[in-house]
Amino acid sequence: MKKIVITSILAFAALGAGAQTAYDAMTFSENNYSGTARTIAMGNAFTALGGDLGSYGINPAGSAVNRYSQISFTPNLSSLSSSSEYFANPMDNAARGTTSHTDMTRFYLSNVGGSTYIDLRQRYGLKGISFGFVVNMTNNMAEKYVGRGLNDYTSYLGQLASGLNGYASSNLDKENAFNNPDIAWREIVAWKSGMISNLNNNQEDYIGATEKVTDSNGNIGLGGTLDQAFRRRTHGSKRDLLFNMGFNVSDMFYFGGNIGITSFSMKYDEYIHEIACNPDDFPNEFSTGTTNFDRMMIRNSYSADGTGIYGKFGAIFVPITELRFGMAIQTPTLVNINETWQTYGEIDYTDSRYDGWKKSPLGEYEYELVSPFRFNAGMAFNFGIGVVSADYEIVDYKTMRFRNRDGYSSTSFNGPNQDIKDLMTISNSLRVGMEIKPVPSFAIRAGYSFATSPEKELENNFKALYQTASFGLGYSSNGSFFWDAAIRGSFKPNLYTTLYEDYIEDKNIASPEIRTKTNIVDFVMTFGWRF
Repeated sequence: MKKIVITSILAFAALGAGAQTAYDAMTFSENNYSGTARTIAMGNAFTALGGDLGSYGINPAGSAVNRYSQISFTPNLSSLSSSSEYFANPMDNAARGTTSHTDMTRFYLSNVGGSTYIDLRQRYGLKGISFGFVVNMTNNMAEKYVGRGLNDYTSYLGQLASGLNGYASSNLDKENAFNNPDIAWREIVAWKSGMISNLNNNQEDYIGATEKVTDSNGNIGLGGTLDQAFRRRTHGSKRDLLFNMGFNVSDMFYFGGNIGITSFSMKYDEYIHEIACNPDDFPNEFSTGTTNFDRMMIRNSYSADGTGIYGKFGAIFVPITELRFGMAIQTPTLVNINETWQTYGEIDYTDSRYDGWKKSPLGEYEYELVSPFRFNAGMAFNFGIGVVSADYEIVDYKTMRFRNRDGYSSTSFNGPNQDIKDLMTISNSLRVGMEIKPVPSFAIRAGYSFATSPEKELENNFKALYQTASFGLGYSSNGSFFWDAAIRGSFKPNLYTTLYEDYIEDKNIASPEIRTKTNIVDFVMTFGWRF
């Protein structure tokens, strides 16, 4: 089974309350750990290791492992590349367009923070206490892709016209039309800008500017061939602010806890364009004359900002110097989310007198999301000049829940919450890492990680895994300064984007689809001091 993502052209632009989906909950709940250059280079396999500021979010007990204080910061240059293939009709592999390539580079601060270790100077029992303050980036939400090709099967305006059938156009003309919960904003924008009109002066029948009546029975079809394009650009990230406390008991048991404040900010714009390859194929009649469709564009803008709080608790056990075990559990996170969205559309005809445009009001909505608990366990083996480490993490995405903040009945989320139960499952992650020190001041590191998809239909599909591979180097001076560098490649599963809903009864015709493969390369450096 392949992953199908209906774009927000179909989702948030329709309504405010109740437009949230199971995939929104998944996006806002996912963690793709960053951290310091050392933790990134070793695949973030640090549940049993600790000792690094980048590991505090993985296992809070790691703050008490090293008997010194430290500060560090980690800049991150992230380069994203996408390759997208457009299919005008996914039912017909011959109906494919060109393959488009896009690139995007962003700068982030992956990690910054510090910790203080208080040595209690005890031979046994509680030997030390650590306090830490760390900010870790836990998800990079950047995304950019383009799909383009010729389409003589369907059109976006045809789908919008089909979606309005049965609604009286007199309701669309009202000033408060955007307050109607039964009509999608994209359809209102299309009507008010002149992209769609009534068919045969019937107020409940519609036809798009790209369509025409094809026979005496009144059947409607595409007027000709369209040059169709879709663009999406997303930027944003998720970060965790950690207040950490750790305890060293007899250099054998380490315990720790975090109060975590998670926050994210995500914004994206989506555009769909349709251009007539031959405007003569698309005649349109208006009350004052006739013209031909030339081109149209609809843009959807969306932003989401969220803040939540959680607790995380962990332990590390060192029975012998060579062997370490660790585990940690993170409570569910209650996240307050604020969303805004807006739809804009414009259309050009061969006679500019009939050109039109319309912008919707700014939609706003606030709600809560309960994101899932996390459990991770790890083991590490020290072999003298180096260490190997492995982590396993489990996240139960089907426990996610939307909740109201404004006092309205919680039944508004019954549908999305049921979808979460039906569509989501447990995600399993494996992280492995290795560090070798040929000399005490120099380290060579490597790591690998993957996570299974939280979507039920993909849980047995290896191609659905999110995978990373990493490599790094480290240097520690004779004084307090240390420096680490890492490069990490992240390989996302193929993304299948359906541009709009199917609206033609012919089972051999489906709406356009874009199949996108995205890779991300992170270049990371950490600068720090121990004292």
